[in-house]
Amino acid sequence: MGMKRSVALGLMLPLVISVSACGGGGGGSNGGGQIYDSDVPAPGSEEFEAMPPELQDLVTEFQERNSGTPSDASTLAGPATYSGAVAMAIDDNEDDENPTILLGEIGLTADFDHDSISGELGSFTAFGDEETVAITGELTFTNGVITGSSFLGTNLGGTLFDPDDDGFDFSGTIEGTFLTDGGGQVIGILAGTITDGDGSIDDFDGIFSADKD
Repeated sequence: MGMKRSVALGLMLPLVISVSACGGGGGGSNGGGQIYDSDVPAPGSEEFEAMPPELQDLVTEFQERNSGTPSDASTLAGPATYSGAVAMAIDDNEDDENPTILLGEIGLTADFDHDSISGELGSFTAFGDEETVAITGELTFTNGVITGSSFLGTNLGGTLFDPDDDGFDFSGTIEGTFLTDGGGQVIGILAGTITDGDGSIDDFDGIFSADKD
C-alpha cells in the first residue's frame, strides 16, 4: 500500500489548495483581518463535515487564530517550546489523484534571545474513506529565523514511511506567526515537494497550530 495512493479524500482538497502568507512572511494581517489567505472549509460545510474529527479540530483552531493579532517576538526573551497539530495534503501530480491527507503532531523550540527556532513533525496518520494507516518517520527543520512576529525555516525535510516501509523524502519550507501576549500561540503554513522511491515528485502543502508548553 503506497502512502500517496492509500487514501482518496477529494473533499479535502480545499484544505490547502490556496493557503499562503499575507503581507509578506505571515508577519501581519491583511485587509480582511487574516494572517494567511486560505480556503480551508468553513464549519458546517460539506467539505468540513467530511473530515475526521481530529482534522476538524485543527481546521477550526487555525481559522479562529488566523484572525488573531500577531505578537512581536522581539519583546520576548529566553527559550520556549510549543506543541500542537499539523495537517498536510500530498497531491499526486502524475496521476491527478485526490490528495492524501496526513495529520500529525508538531513540536517547536524557539530561542528568542538569538531569534532562532527549530522543529519536529511526526506521529502522522493517513486518513482514508474506509481506513486509517500509521505513517512512521519524522520531518525536521533547524536554524529557522525569527523576524518580528513571524519565523521562516527553509530546510524542512525528512523521510516518512508507509505501512509497506516505502520511503517518501520531503523537502520544503515552513513559516509561522506568533500570537497573543507573550507569544503563547503560533500558527503557520508549510509547503514543498515529496519524492518517492521511483523518483516521482509531487507537491505537499499544510497548516499547523500550536501552544506554548
